[in-house]
Amino acid sequence: MNNFKNEVKVRDINLNVEYYYDPGERMVMYFNDGTGHPGTPPSVEIQAVYAGDVDIYELLEADILDYIEQKLIEIHG
Repeated sequence: MNNFKNEVKVRDINLNVEYYYDPGERMVMYFNDGTGHPGTPPSVEIQAVYAGDVDIYELLEADILDYIEQKLIEIHG
């Protein structure tokens, strides 16, 4: 996983997010031995969410964190 910082706009508020990003792995239908690999989707692990200089991560509800994660995955898309 790589460490990143990006800005995400949530409900008209710009938030600075520190996070780890994993691009995932592509699917392999078949290897030479007949096995395959279903692949893994990209993922984000948020470390901190700043509004100004204040980390508000602990104050955010799960649906907002999910929204931020999806936006960050789209940024790397």
